[in-house]
Amino acid sequence: MRSVLLAVSVVAVSAVAVPATLQTSERPALATATPTPLIYFDATNPASYAGTGATWFDLSGNARHGTLSGPITYDSANKALNFPGGSPNTAAITLPGDFADFTTGITVEFEGHFGTQAAVWERIFDFATIRAGIGTNAVFVSRLAGFNELAIEMYDGNSSGGICYTATDDTAILGNNTFQKWLITVDTATPPLCRIYRNGVELPTRSGNNTGAALGAGARNSAGAALNGSTFRLPLNLTRTSAFVGRSNFNGDHDLEGAIRYLRLYDRALTPQQALANATGTVTFDANGGVGSMAPQSSTVSATLVRNTFGRGFHEFVGWNTSADGTGVAFADGANHPFASNVTLYAQWELVPGSMPTSLITLPVSPTTSPTTSPTTVPETTVPETTVAPEPPLPPVTTPQPVTDVSGVLRELAAGETLVTEAGEEVAVEVIADTPDALAVEGDDFALRVEGSPGGSTIVLEPGGTVRVSGFGFQPASQVDVWLFSDPTYLGALTVAADGTFDGTLPVPTLSDGEHTLQANGISGDGQVRSTNVGVVVRGAAVSDLVTDTLPATGSGPDSTLAVVLALLVAGLGALVVASRRRSGPQHPTQFER
Repeated sequence: MRSVLLAVSVVAVSAVAVPATLQTSERPALATATPTPLIYFDATNPASYAGTGATWFDLSGNARHGTLSGPITYDSANKALNFPGGSPNTAAITLPGDFADFTTGITVEFEGHFGTQAAVWERIFDFATIRAGIGTNAVFVSRLAGFNELAIEMYDGNSSGGICYTATDDTAILGNNTFQKWLITVDTATPPLCRIYRNGVELPTRSGNNTGAALGAGARNSAGAALNGSTFRLPLNLTRTSAFVGRSNFNGDHDLEGAIRYLRLYDRALTPQQALANATGTVTFDANGGVGSMAPQSSTVSATLVRNTFGRGFHEFVGWNTSADGTGVAFADGANHPFASNVTLYAQWELVPGSMPTSLITLPVSPTTSPTTSPTTVPETTVPETTVAPEPPLPPVTTPQPVTDVSGVLRELAAGETLVTEAGEEVAVEVIADTPDALAVEGDDFALRVEGSPGGSTIVLEPGGTVRVSGFGFQPASQVDVWLFSDPTYLGALTVAADGTFDGTLPVPTLSDGEHTLQANGISGDGQVRSTNVGVVVRGAAVSDLVTDTLPATGSGPDSTLAVVLALLVAGLGALVVASRRRSGPQHPTQFER
């Protein structure tokens, strides 16, 4: 018979607010409605344990927070709390009491392991009431004596009131530092029926009222111990004031040598369907601004995450995080994941400086339409009678019209500003500066890049020079019409290839110096008119002339963005990279990789 501790020091745990509430996606997956647990500790969730501190926060909403004592450490690689084992009462987590009524059944659920040593009666938890002259009334989950089996026992005074344990002939694999998910239920049948699940699979059980001294190999496997047998009764309806995780209420039993990821306790028996659902954790992958698709991954045990297949143009994938902004729990690509509950992992991206390619396309595409330098004049073409091959296609006879906003106004932008509309509605985009003379505008399923004259301090177009416009995400065999205004001037058309890309160089006509707007209009993949507008600078004079002279009416005055940029240049700050300006809305990806 195990001797009972006559005095137990219970650490008072103050009601500390949980630092964050559990998201719906992080709650256990259930086949049917599951009751709220009495306690829920989860070392994989920073809302329960962030890796440091002496408090393990209860996520059930009942504020039964645990206090760590002794050399308990956090294993950041496995997202678990490690218990050192050794002499009784060396290290444990102390919980507040009031675990009283289990007359409707009991369920204990945890993920963990028992380390490498098979110490006697190592505890996962022990909830007890100790009263002088009566002894200990307890319910606990532990190793079965020194065997490799898991047991739940109800203790009544100084004798066992019922014990249920796995009957696997020591193959329960409690040790070897192997994490497994365990779930034990005792229901309200007559007599109560005990079930034990490992990783969602029900194991055979035996039961009895044997004390630890009588549980030899013969007693454990005796003919009188029925498979899937019953315990003698449920725990008594008592207020338990001595509650521990990792420690026993009995002098002769050992502390846990092993680890626990999570622990949940319910005041009723979960169904077999709920037990399987609770053991299955599902990870949903979110591109978080990237493109592509990844199927959710489910497992009843810890497993390696599938490798990332999302992509995002000009960005590098740097791992996963439980929070979109990267402030949660991080996981590397292909890392081991506990699958302790349902969770969404968000892809984390880093913009690679200078990573934008010279062209946004993966294969060179030559423009098939020669640009026109006049919006109204179509050159006469005479085909000699001896010519066999046809002439190249001519520009359209009817000049396209620039795209206005819904009020019919042709919006003029300051240098570096952007505006994208689709079917007349403004589209949220991301603007990325590539080099001092180029930038890209990225949307959900398209991108457009503008490259000006070499050596400019912003997107600078020089009369008589050229502007390069390229991109993807347009309807194949359509054309992208390019305009330049204040006074609308048609630069020409670029043909969209079969893969939705286009790339071409167009001449810049003679325009007055100052800020102008370059507009590229095409047909999106779903047949809508997409208009991309970028504020540029037309510069024909020297920089110093632009600063000291009055700008023409077609450009902006000396108080404009251009004047500020040029003044900084004169002050000797050197070439400026165009600052990325972003309109409202989330970041949006491209389909191109580094």
